[in-house]
Amino acid sequence: GVAATRVIAVGNGLKAGRGAGVRVVEADQKDGEKKPGGGAAEPSAESLQPIGASHFESALPMTVPRGGSAMVSVLKTQTDGEVVYYYDPDGARGNAQYPFRSVRLQNPTDSVLESGPVTVFGEGRFIGEGLCEPIPAKSTAFVPFALDRQIVVERVAAERDEISKIMSVQRGVFSTEVQHIRQTKLILRSRMGDAASVYLRHPVPEGYKLTKSPKSEERLAGAPLFKIDVPANGTVEVILEVSTPIFRSTDIRSGAGMEMVRAYLSSGAQTNGPLRARFDELMKMQQDIGSV
Repeated sequence: GVAATRVIAVGNGLKAGRGAGVRVVEADQKDGEKKPGGGAAEPSAESLQPIGASHFESALPMTVPRGGSAMVSVLKTQTDGEVVYYYDPDGARGNAQYPFRSVRLQNPTDSVLESGPVTVFGEGRFIGEGLCEPIPAKSTAFVPFALDRQIVVERVAAERDEISKIMSVQRGVFSTEVQHIRQTKLILRSRMGDAASVYLRHPVPEGYKLTKSPKSEERLAGAPLFKIDVPANGTVEVILEVSTPIFRSTDIRSGAGMEMVRAYLSSGAQTNGPLRARFDELMKMQQDIGSV
């Protein structure tokens, strides 16, 4: 968060009792430093961000060639991981038709692992490369590294309205609370001879709630995460639904309104006893009018 023009590097050489390393120090603004126009310099947006201090010390000597550079491992440790498929069509680097072959890994440290390139090796050979986002401490992340097209996803989107509550009825017009439902049906087809695990990330739009989905308590970046086991050369169908309540007047004198009320009555929700009898009477009367 600090502009490069405001960073000064100073080499102090070897000092007795101190190992090799780098210290990052924040210097106060000089008293005589003024902004153009005569007043005190306004703090920049970068200067208002938190500035941390880090100290890295190597226990072993390192040789960096003149005019060259070196990549140093700051962390090297074992962690739990597996190779899976990751499907996030709404992500910045997602694909709507094919899940990415990915490494699912756990950050075993108490610190955030910063974003950067990841090289994947397996069974003694190079498999692929990917780019990971920052991984919070003790959390799970996915690193997509290959698009092998072994699993194909077909998406079918649909929307519908269902009456969830009848508020009042007057002259054949129902004042109702309607659930507007968005359905996403995913059909996963595997071309592989082995079973595979596919993780689906499904963001829920603002104002909606998830009403139908596979059972899962995992979340990733604020969105539900579902694990789907796809058999070898098999097909799995997954239905995800989100809904939001809206208020609407439903006229049973229209075909669509009649079907919505009939579907609500057939579900038996909150329509037992005398209320149900009056609804049935009203529906029959409307059907007789239509027949005449």
